[in-house]
Amino acid sequence: MNKNLKLAGAGVLSLVLLGGGAGIGSAITDPTKSEEYAALESENRSKQSKVDDLTTGLTAAQKKNEELEGDLRAAEDREDELAIAEAAVKKREDKAAATEAAVKKREDAVKGAETAKAASSITDGSWTVGRTVEAGTYTTDRAIVGSCYWEISTSGTNGDDILANDNVSGGQPTVTIANGQDFKSKRCGTWVILG
Repeated sequence: MNKNLKLAGAGVLSLVLLGGGAGIGSAITDPTKSEEYAALESENRSKQSKVDDLTTGLTAAQKKNEELEGDLRAAEDREDELAIAEAAVKKREDKAAATEAAVKKREDAVKGAETAKAASSITDGSWTVGRTVEAGTYTTDRAIVGSCYWEISTSGTNGDDILANDNVSGGQPTVTIANGQDFKSKRCGTWVILG
C-alpha cells in the first residue's frame, strides 16, 4: 500500500505541477512579441543585409580579381612577345648599323679615290703646278675631237715664258709638268695623270 500511495501522491503532484506550470506558462508573455525581441530581430536583419551585401561585394571582387589576374597573365605573355620582338629589332638595327658602317667605309674610299682623281686630273683652265694640280705626266681621258690647245709656262710670268705648247686636232696628247710651272688647257677636256 505504501507503494500505491506513493504512486498516487506522485500522480497528484504531477497534476499540481502540470496545472501550476500551465498557470505559470500563461502568466509568462511570449518573448517574440516583446520590443527588445523586435529590436534585436531588426538589428539581426540589418546585420544579415550587410553580410549579404558584403558577400555580394566579395563575390564581385573575387570575379574582378580573376579578370585582373587573366589580364595580368595576358600582359605578361604580351611582354614576353614584345621582348622577343625587341630582340629581333635590336638584331636588325645592329645589322643595319654594320651595313651602314660598311657603306660609309665604301663611300669614304670612293670619296678618297674621287679626291685623288680630282687632285690628279686637270680640266680646261689655267693651273699652277704644285699648288692647284700635282706634278706628273698627264694625258687626255679620251681622244681629241676638234682643236685642243695646251701650254706649259714658267710660273709667275703670266704666260710670257712658254716652255712648251701645242694645238692638237686628234689623238690623246701627253704632257709632263713640274713644280714651278703653269699649265693652260683649252678645249682638251680632262687630263688624267698616268701611273
